[in-house]
Amino acid sequence: MKGKYVWLATSVVLVTGLDQWTKLLAVEKLKSGRGVDVIKGCFQLRYVENPGAAWGFLAGANEAFRAPFFVAVSLLAIAFILYFYRKVESDQKVMLVSLSMILGGAVGNFIDRLRHNYVVDFIDWYWKDWHWPTFNIADSAISLGVVLMVWTMLFGEEERKTVESEKLKAESRTEGQPPAQ
Repeated sequence: MKGKYVWLATSVVLVTGLDQWTKLLAVEKLKSGRGVDVIKGCFQLRYVENPGAAWGFLAGANEAFRAPFFVAVSLLAIAFILYFYRKVESDQKVMLVSLSMILGGAVGNFIDRLRHNYVVDFIDWYWKDWHWPTFNIADSAISLGVVLMVWTMLFGEEERKTVESEKLKAESRTEGQPPAQ
């Protein structure tokens, strides 16, 4: 039981640390100028201040509403993730990893909201004039965590039942036999 919380703390520190470090680099290297091409024609690093949520949701809302709203939503999300994490069994490794990634990303973006009232984004995928919404490491961790969680919820339970069934079969075969020495 204790091991899953060590995993959580380690993962959150790593994801949040990587997120904040890359955002610091983005501020230092990208804020004053144009984007830096990584793969010309489809991928660049470009500094963006996002006062809203995903895809700029509520970016144009009055700051008196938006700032406290996103702080409250972030705190509720963090509390919900921690509550849900507590309920997950230690052997549900993929679910533990997914929730750790989501929490690390939520904490990373929450730090930005507290410090700046916006989130620093810098990863820009595009094709010609079409741009996917610019994002950051925290957003990537959240997205990957959600995909893993959905995958586990859809397919993981069946896998878990199969493993439990195999354990029961193995136990029933060994019943009545003397313990191995």
